[in-house]
Amino acid sequence: MGIAGLVLGIISIVICWVPVFGFCLAALGIIFSARGMSHNKHDGCAVGGLVTSIIGVVLGALMTVACLPQIYKRSNTTMDTQNSSSVKQNEGDSAKNYESNVVTPYSNKDEGKLETPSLKPTTTPVITPNIKTASSYNNMKLGDIGVKEDVYIGLSYVKRMTYLPTALGPHNDIGEGNEVILAFFDFYNNANKETYIDASEITCYTDKKQVKNVKSYTKVECDGIKQYYGEDIAEHTQLISVQDFEVPVGWKELKFFYKSDCVWTIKQEDVKTDDFSFKTMYDKLKVSRKQTKEGTAIYNGDYEIIFKGAEDYVHTNSIYGDETYIVFKFTINNTSSRSLDYDTVGYKMSAYQNNYFLGDATYTMDDKIGEYINVYNVESIEPEMSANIYVAFKSFGEPGNLYMIYDEGWLSNKYKGYVYVEQ
Repeated sequence: MGIAGLVLGIISIVICWVPVFGFCLAALGIIFSARGMSHNKHDGCAVGGLVTSIIGVVLGALMTVACLPQIYKRSNTTMDTQNSSSVKQNEGDSAKNYESNVVTPYSNKDEGKLETPSLKPTTTPVITPNIKTASSYNNMKLGDIGVKEDVYIGLSYVKRMTYLPTALGPHNDIGEGNEVILAFFDFYNNANKETYIDASEITCYTDKKQVKNVKSYTKVECDGIKQYYGEDIAEHTQLISVQDFEVPVGWKELKFFYKSDCVWTIKQEDVKTDDFSFKTMYDKLKVSRKQTKEGTAIYNGDYEIIFKGAEDYVHTNSIYGDETYIVFKFTINNTSSRSLDYDTVGYKMSAYQNNYFLGDATYTMDDKIGEYINVYNVESIEPEMSANIYVAFKSFGEPGNLYMIYDEGWLSNKYKGYVYVEQ
């Protein structure tokens, strides 16, 4: 066993660059080495196997994580090709030809006309809070707003259903004698920095007994509101999330807790069956930012990112039908002497409509919008070349002010600039 563990450990280090496979070999090496040591604690081969296998696990895990963006991107692109309309096929015979339509030689002749603002990690907005909070955060009712650190949170609406509404349709696997309670929570980040909003820390009790979410592998989406477990949202922005709980029929009192400090008590008469009609709980909150003009270079370093406008766009999905998206358009000019790797760009892009979080940028829309293609479809931009790209977010609520943060990071932030447009 010890020899086998040592051999596997050494091999796992040698082939650690192979995603998943090197990690699995190292895991087997740990198992064999541990069994060898259980028979003889002084077995040098077993000890060596354990050490090399642990090193192999660490290296294999790092390589696997490093390759996840590629795997994630390609698997989702394949899924979308199977589930959506064949827009891309009608416009070209291959992804390469499709991309070549929007990749053109870059010219410096108009460079002097670009308006380049000074870049900061925040947009330094002007804030007029005017938020009325409850007098006691541990004894609130429906419609009350509490505060935890720099995060305001209000319980906007509570409704009951006999099934769980999800993004893929009704989920009917509800226990006999139970019903689904959906609670709509409205968050506001009052910090001067990006803050992690952890909606998963909302717990529910019926008649002093804790209840759990409905068991489902699909996130809830109800009355146009999505379910979020945890999201990083920008300074002075908002997020609304619906949380689900499976509760026994006939309960007398519900209690919702957020991080143990904010508590709402709900009675039967507070719970509705009508559709939730979204209205912000922070109607007197005003957040003003500097507008971004079309043609502005939001980033001007070793390459340029030029804002080309924002618009509504209706995308026809073979599963969900017509869906409205907010599309931000950009031109990327590679002014450097090296190829610009854009393969993992898009994963940390974020946008806000009327100051509310729109969710992640969509990677499943392959539509060509004029001369612009989805940023997820651009893998690289060669020196002295340009690409016209868009970043799309599913629209939420009424038309209004748009705020987007252009972040090229995946595992960590790579902030490049922001766009703010008043519609």
